[in-house]
Amino acid sequence: MTTLLRPVPLATHTGVPPGRGRLRVVAAGLAGAIALVYGLIATHAVTVIVGPAETVARDQFGFAAPAALVFAVGAVLLLRYDDRRLWVLGALLQVPIVVMYLGLAAEREPSFEVWGVTIRVLQVALFVVLARLALQRRHV
Repeated sequence: MTTLLRPVPLATHTGVPPGRGRLRVVAAGLAGAIALVYGLIATHAVTVIVGPAETVARDQFGFAAPAALVFAVGAVLLLRYDDRRLWVLGALLQVPIVVMYLGLAAEREPSFEVWGVTIRVLQVALFVVLARLALQRRHV
């Protein structure tokens, strides 16, 4: 029986280019940092929306909690699995998230705030690392 993803240790082993394990750790760290910021937003430790407290609490939790969970799961997957499909999917998913943020910015008050911009910077870095992983040669 074959599985879609197979666990691969981060340590160097046959067929893994040097440094790929480190890139996976960097990508997982970036995804974890994004999850942490979304977690801060979901728990209202930081505020990214201006408005009545009830609305802000509901709206922040509504978008930030699922995002925190998705990025946390992504971090675990990046550490656990050495799989190009995962890297490609992760990189591709960053694009619509950033585009949606920029598209909705004009409708929000404030349009841009430090936490949203921080997440986008981390996402661009995550995209670059995942793209690098996905484009690496498979065998040494």
